[in-house]
Amino acid sequence: MYPKPNSSPRRIKTSIMKTIRCERCDEVLNPDRVVTLELSNTDGKYYLVLPIDHVSQGGFDFGKACSLSQLKEDHPWMKGSKFMTSMVKNSIKKKL
Repeated sequence: MYPKPNSSPRRIKTSIMKTIRCERCDEVLNPDRVVTLELSNTDGKYYLVLPIDHVSQGGFDFGKACSLSQLKEDHPWMKGSKFMTSMVKNSIKKKL
């Protein structure tokens, strides 16, 4: 019933792999390439960095392209601004 005192304990291999899916397109993502955007409970928009006076609803995973599309959708002022778009792309690259 019990293992012998000198026997080595059994090794149980466990590997729990969580499949990460994009919130926007539901595509399976590479865990090393995920961009996490934080959803504001205050205004219902996604942010790379949540503003100080907002309440977080949590972080949600996106692919690189979908994260940029989601930010442009939530923040229309970004659509025409090449500077802001490049700034967001650079901060996404830093997160990756």
